[in-house]
Amino acid sequence: MKAAVHSRTVALAGKIRCTPRLRFVSPSDPVDGIAASLLVQIRPRLNDGCDIAEAAKLAKSSEVAIAMVGDTDTEGSNQPIALSAHQNELAEAVAAANPRTIVVVKSGSAVLMPWIDKVPAVLEAWYPGQEDGNAVVDVLFGKINPSGRLPMTFPMSAEQTLAAAPSRYPGNGCITSRASVSVIAFIRRITSNRYFLLASVFHIQHSLSPV
Repeated sequence: MKAAVHSRTVALAGKIRCTPRLRFVSPSDPVDGIAASLLVQIRPRLNDGCDIAEAAKLAKSSEVAIAMVGDTDTEGSNQPIALSAHQNELAEAVAAANPRTIVVVKSGSAVLMPWIDKVPAVLEAWYPGQEDGNAVVDVLFGKINPSGRLPMTFPMSAEQTLAAAPSRYPGNGCITSRASVSVIAFIRRITSNRYFLLASVFHIQHSLSPV
């Protein structure tokens, strides 16, 4: 007996649906973008993601599930490379409940994706700004080609980053500034030749588009 699925429905889970409101600018909402998309018969069903079990239940009963996760990076503060444990659990639970899950990440830099092997699609939307909802929906529904290339590498773990250990910091007595410049130059050279010292989730310049 097959599980009941509500035809033409999209489950949208996660509190970070939109980038934060800035002054007098209110970003558009993906819910409105889906409702106004070319497939107007699709009915979005919303869950804020606070209750992971409820979000998974909604995802399971929908045709497609979208989990939105991310951070709120600001100037003058250090931003962890890992998303909150709750957001990672949400992405994993939604993907486990529905094999047609898309995870949309809204972040200011590279983040860890411990659930990457459990989801069929990931969209890094960065901070889309005022047209947040409309822009994300246009990519998800194929209206535009997400032809951008990553400006940075997404590591598999925090241990792969240069800031993972004090011994990697330049000018601290362990690594001289001159040596650091040589290391950076070497990394640039091998990256330009598309050779990498460590396996990564997505390497710099990664793109699925030939454009």
